[in-house]
Amino acid sequence: MVACRGAKITDYFRHLAGENCETDLHRVAKEYICQGLNRWFSGESEYLMVYKCPRCGRMVEEPPPIFGQSAEVERQILDGIRPDVTVYDEAGEPTTAIEVVVHNDVPRSKAEKFVLAGITVLVVTPSFERLRMLGNLFHAYVACSEPQIRCRSCVAKQVEEEKRREKADRKAKELESSPKPPESMEPEPAEPDGSEPDPEPVAVPTVSSIKPNSAGAGLNTGLLTLAVVLKRLNDYVEANRSRPPAGGRRRKRRRTG
Repeated sequence: MVACRGAKITDYFRHLAGENCETDLHRVAKEYICQGLNRWFSGESEYLMVYKCPRCGRMVEEPPPIFGQSAEVERQILDGIRPDVTVYDEAGEPTTAIEVVVHNDVPRSKAEKFVLAGITVLVVTPSFERLRMLGNLFHAYVACSEPQIRCRSCVAKQVEEEKRREKADRKAKELESSPKPPESMEPEPAEPDGSEPDPEPVAVPTVSSIKPNSAGAGLNTGLLTLAVVLKRLNDYVEANRSRPPAGGRRRKRRRTG
């Protein structure tokens, strides 16, 4: 270290030119993480990550939600950017960048470049107490991700929602393509308007409907007479129904003498 006197700021110390200022904690942590990821990619052992899901906000402990086939340390992937650990897919394209932070956080300008390149950034803050655990498990937080990282529970819920949506769309298409049933030709019943139904007509016996009976000649004669009277009464009512009602004026009697 070299003591420096600042012209615009207070005095400070700086590293010598060409001196490696990386701490042992930072160097060992990224080596452990890279080895653990490569063993997990090859299927030799499990590797777990403790993080807060950006979707549901729960703290989960599960395999890292990253896609890749290999991991490397300190390899330049963008112009002037060399993450601590980089995960590559089968085609050799970077998918995830892991930054080990001991003192200074990831600069915003650096994170924006990762987002523009479509690279997920995980930030690991190591400690000497958990240093040995980094080969099997590491704690991290998602600095930025595109597309957004989700835990396994959120992924399962999304799959179920997509299945239900596809099922509903398929059912709607089947209903649209199925032939419609023919409309019924029966007249619809009239809605009740509150009026009382018309009374059924009363059948009046006629003279021809009464047949003589030797056992009850007197009864037949009485029914015949009653039928004749009812018929005449009915004829009288029908004849006077079409006449206008009589006026209210009373005719004055002419006086005689």
